[in-house]
Amino acid sequence: MPLSQPLPHDTSAPTPVSQGDNDGQRSAEIADGSLVGSGGLTRQGPGVWHFLDTAVPATARGRWCIISCDIRLGGSTRIRIEFFNMAGARVTALPCSLANTVGQSSYGVCYVPADAEHARPELWGPRPAHDTFVITFRPISRSQAAIRIALTHPVVLGKQALWIGSQLHRRRPVSELLRGAVKQALESGACKGDYTLWSSLFDSWGFDALQDSLSGPSLGLLVFDTGSNKRALSATLRSLAAQRGPSPPYAIVGGAAKVGLDAALLSLPAGCDYIGILQSGEMLGPHAALLARAQLEALGLPALVYADEDVRPEPGSRVRHAPLFKPEPNRMLMLSGTLSRGLWLVRRALLAVLRELGDGTADWAEAVRLSLWLNLHEAGVTRDAGTRRVPFVLTHRRPDTEVAPCRLLSCIVEAHLGRTGMPLEVASEWPMRLHAGPLQRAGRVSIIVPSALRSAEVERCIGAVLSGTRHDDLELIIGVSQLGPLDPAQRAMAARIEADPRAKVVSLRADHFNFSWTNNQCAKLASGEQIVLLNDDVSPMRSDWLQVMLAHLADPAVGVVGAKLLYPNGTVQHGGVIMGLDGLCNHAFRRLAEDEPGYAARAVLSQELSAVTGACLLIRRPLLEKLGGLDESYPSAFNDVDLCLRAREAGYAVVFAPEAVLYHLESHTYGSHHAGERAAFREAEIERLRARWARVIEEDPFHSPNLCLLAGREWEPAFPPRAVL
Repeated sequence: MPLSQPLPHDTSAPTPVSQGDNDGQRSAEIADGSLVGSGGLTRQGPGVWHFLDTAVPATARGRWCIISCDIRLGGSTRIRIEFFNMAGARVTALPCSLANTVGQSSYGVCYVPADAEHARPELWGPRPAHDTFVITFRPISRSQAAIRIALTHPVVLGKQALWIGSQLHRRRPVSELLRGAVKQALESGACKGDYTLWSSLFDSWGFDALQDSLSGPSLGLLVFDTGSNKRALSATLRSLAAQRGPSPPYAIVGGAAKVGLDAALLSLPAGCDYIGILQSGEMLGPHAALLARAQLEALGLPALVYADEDVRPEPGSRVRHAPLFKPEPNRMLMLSGTLSRGLWLVRRALLAVLRELGDGTADWAEAVRLSLWLNLHEAGVTRDAGTRRVPFVLTHRRPDTEVAPCRLLSCIVEAHLGRTGMPLEVASEWPMRLHAGPLQRAGRVSIIVPSALRSAEVERCIGAVLSGTRHDDLELIIGVSQLGPLDPAQRAMAARIEADPRAKVVSLRADHFNFSWTNNQCAKLASGEQIVLLNDDVSPMRSDWLQVMLAHLADPAVGVVGAKLLYPNGTVQHGGVIMGLDGLCNHAFRRLAEDEPGYAARAVLSQELSAVTGACLLIRRPLLEKLGGLDESYPSAFNDVDLCLRAREAGYAVVFAPEAVLYHLESHTYGSHHAGERAAFREAEIERLRARWARVIEEDPFHSPNLCLLAGREWEPAFPPRAVL
């Protein structure tokens, strides 16, 4: 992902004058603040190589630098430099990618964060000819950096200048806008959405990379076949025969001989530790069996795993498309059926569950996978990482791959929902979408709305919530926190709102702004069994929004439910929160049309996520109290993200329910998270979130390491992927 274009060769670049050893690294800072370092090479995954970290010179920190490396790149090979602090955490900065220049070096322009202690060169592409590197930092002025970037990205920066002008009315700091513009410019040269290039770089496996897996668990395979497509079956069987290393034994379920599931299972060797499940037309990559064994070992031999997949349109073609990079298993997304394709591997000891499945279910791999996982979930096997994802593409799907009838899959889901008592209904369509059914006992719901009560939009939104929410037992608490009492205009608005007996305005004396404190104070006054945190600029699009969220909360394993929020123009404002997006966290699917399914239909499917926005968030009152409410150390932003992550840490799921749809004006009334007096909170809140939740920011379990972490491109392949072999 070239974030900067080749720069003219700088013949005045500093020359190393001394070197010394330091814990396997060699580094030397020379007179003008440049640094030279070298270290050994290690493979992190297919097409990804790491050199040892080297120290960042003090004179380069907090500065724009020209960074050069003495490795000559070839073809599409790139070197990327990432920065880490003393604790080993990645620090906020746009990674610097180096591109070829004349001579034998590669150059790039990059801002080095002030807290960067170590630089880690990462090469993606073929293995380099030698295992050491020499890296040089040359500090330059901001103006020099701007000129170099502008010369290589004039068109993009011109477009960004227009965008800056359009954003000035929001009173965001010009320096922040400029940094954003430069970031967009540097990203413009990236390999945007190019899966063909991605697969050639990062999904190319040599036998040497997989030798360790020869000692992993042994595999056997079941191939489900209806007997209607001999070519699809033949392609699957050829892929099994083409495996590197020993070909795993297999048995066909169905087929021309109409072999039953139980008979096929019994025909597999007793020594198979795991049984793989494939449908006729799903082809294993030649590395799949070895890599699957290695991953099973690395994941601690879980009960069940599934892997990523893509589509190969022509028999024998190397062109692949439509990659499905999957999240970690979760119940709500599993109910859609979108995770029930591609290679699944199940521990042999669990085959009794397979044998208990009905004859109709056993005709289709998709149906067996889905029914198997839901049965394991009901038995508690899926909890605590009992089922896992393998973040590598192990199967290629032919266009003529047999698919299970939607009605069969929906019957499996309906039976599961009935057994678990969930008030949800499923549509017989692909992918399967959930809808709220009748609620037996919803109880009182308290909606908490912090507000300044100073905008006509506030009154309109609150009125819409009261009139447009279908629920019998509702109370609405509006909390106004300020230094003095309500002024006449606020009192007049409060009186109009309180004309509805379900609404109450509470004046809270506070000498400084703290959004979390306001919510917590209102929660203490609430009498509902469930609590909704709602912004004062949110209004319902449909009256069933609360019913939908309550239906999801009927699952005792679910602690928090979030809604789908739209801008007034009908595009998505919030489609869930992805940790690590934009370096910290951000909303998914921004600006997508309301009914657009998005990547793998995830914009319209219920699913577990790491976090959802507090602009519309439902939580059980006992859980909110157990967690101590919103953390008041986040007075303005990230209090909702922190609350969700603490709920997950306590063992509860966080669910995004896109069937609950509301409009969000996004800070049109209450203001920006970091405007006015709140601007002072920004850095402290960011650092607190980063320090507390570094692990999930680094690796969100519900966002594949094969997907990008740049906002607006979060569903494109990541260059390079973060999956480590």
